[in-house]
Amino acid sequence: MRILGQILDDYPSLKLQYEQINAMQFLNLLMPKEQRKELDRIKSSMEDLVMTMEEYNNNFSDYGWIAYSLINVEFMKNANQVFENNGIEEAEEFIANYYIENSKNSKRFIQYSTNEFRKRVNIIDEAFEDYENEKYYSAITLFLTIADGVINDFTRNKGFFTEGVDLDCWDCLVECDRGLKKIKDIYNLPRKKTNEEIITMPYRNGILHGRDLNYGNKFVAGKCIVMLLAISEWIKDKNTENKRKEKYIKKANPPSLRESLKKLKETESTRKIINNWKSKEIVLGKDIPKTGEKEEYIHYDFIYKFVETLEIWKSKNYGELAKRFEIMFNYEGKEGYKPKRCRELFEKNILLDFELVSIIDQSICMKVIELEVKIQKEDKIIKDIMKFAMVYEGEKEVLAIPDKNNGKWKIYPRDISVLYK
Repeated sequence: MRILGQILDDYPSLKLQYEQINAMQFLNLLMPKEQRKELDRIKSSMEDLVMTMEEYNNNFSDYGWIAYSLINVEFMKNANQVFENNGIEEAEEFIANYYIENSKNSKRFIQYSTNEFRKRVNIIDEAFEDYENEKYYSAITLFLTIADGVINDFTRNKGFFTEGVDLDCWDCLVECDRGLKKIKDIYNLPRKKTNEEIITMPYRNGILHGRDLNYGNKFVAGKCIVMLLAISEWIKDKNTENKRKEKYIKKANPPSLRESLKKLKETESTRKIINNWKSKEIVLGKDIPKTGEKEEYIHYDFIYKFVETLEIWKSKNYGELAKRFEIMFNYEGKEGYKPKRCRELFEKNILLDFELVSIIDQSICMKVIELEVKIQKEDKIIKDIMKFAMVYEGEKEVLAIPDKNNGKWKIYPRDISVLYK
């Protein structure tokens, strides 16, 4: 296994942080005692994270399990321990079961991670429903087509499994030779003969071309989920590659001790917030009213924003409504035409009233709102169900967290079929 310095050479920004910590330690005697302890703890935590990921990739990347930035560190440690004590078969069993137990979290992250995945929300729902019901054959084929389509949309000319697709990305954890590139090459191997033996790798050519017949199991399905998680991270990093390089160059000029320690604490704080988050049940009619004015929802930012949007819909302010439902009109290339498209749709659907049906606190950055709407369509009034996701996104931050107030809630339709009836 590589030593720490060799690993950090692959990740410039992480290496820079580590070097800054080491530089600070020369000033140990000048620091308050608590600050020295905090610095030692952060350094130890970073070393532990890097070496755990390296060991995990060494142990499992040949088998299709790879690390990504939001992977649970304790899970990786446990998997490494199972591998050391009991070998690869029991370790793979442990990992596959972990992804089954955490399938809902994986789905939520994948669905709203990038624009390319958001377009496929319904397909991802179907794939994970099959996965959770152990319908692995259908889930796996959907996972593979999602991967191909997402990368095709992003690169605009090549699917994930296309020969020559460029997966290079500066300072990207999953891009490494023991990450996305490796599993892409493995999964894309030619499968020229019909094979009836059980496989535990998602061989794309064998599965989609009907040569591998016995692929419906939790190992193949779980590895497909890891692949999608890695792809979503790669797209995010690729989208911010130039900005991250610029930021890195600026940071390379040694910051003050206080600034460096503050940044390290922020990173640690974000990870801690995510790991400690727990879903909260919101009881309609008790915690909040089923219907009402936006001020009655002031204690829940995402519901306040959503009800405010419904009020904008009621007031027929189509310019502002187009901004709130931005994702619905992204197909319109000309910015000035989006309010026009919004008017064309919503003037045929006049909102008269609404009643919240359910609020699902799905993740720290994503909530799902289901409501019954009363809509006037020309000379008739109808009632129907609509469903929306509220996703917390930052403009500059790679990962926005509501607790940090570094982003804003955006609306993503999940079921708006009533508008088109």
